[in-house]
Amino acid sequence: MSKVHLTLACGDYEIVRALMDGSVKPDGIDLTVLTDMTSDIRHWRMIRNREFDVAELSMSSYLLAKFMAQLSSPSRFFSIAGSATASSLSIATREFRSPQT
Repeated sequence: MSKVHLTLACGDYEIVRALMDGSVKPDGIDLTVLTDMTSDIRHWRMIRNREFDVAELSMSSYLLAKFMAQLSSPSRFFSIAGSATASSLSIATREFRSPQT
């Protein structure tokens, strides 16, 4: 069975380093982690162009984009609380459809 390729754009946080260095590999996913851009660039690229499959967004960027109808359905949104830093990581994903076989 072939793996699904996903691109994750997020900040360079300790919580995602295991995914970045490959010590943790999600089953069935060929994951590319991008951490080489500032948050404003990442937010812009996800909201305007949906360049990533999964991207960290600030709540304010997400809500403003929803309000301005730039980030419309079927985008999904969820938040992950980082226990080590007591900060929260908000993530938006674009629609993904598996290839037809």
